[in-house]
Amino acid sequence: MRDTCLTNSILLCRVLRQSGIRARVNFGVMKDSSGSGGMNTAGHCWVTVAEEDISPPYPVIFTYP
Repeated sequence: MRDTCLTNSILLCRVLRQSGIRARVNFGVMKDSSGSGGMNTAGHCWVTVAEEDISPPYPVIFTYP
């Protein structure tokens, strides 16, 4: 398996949830203008625990579960 934020987040969330910790995988996307002259999109995912309040640079578009 590749070492990506998606793989790491899913595995971490599963381990935490199996241990009884309320964890969620968050998915975010934003426009990335640092590319070669055009507007690209960049995505990222990360894990939050319980009702953890964070302000990521990526706007959250989906949270699972």
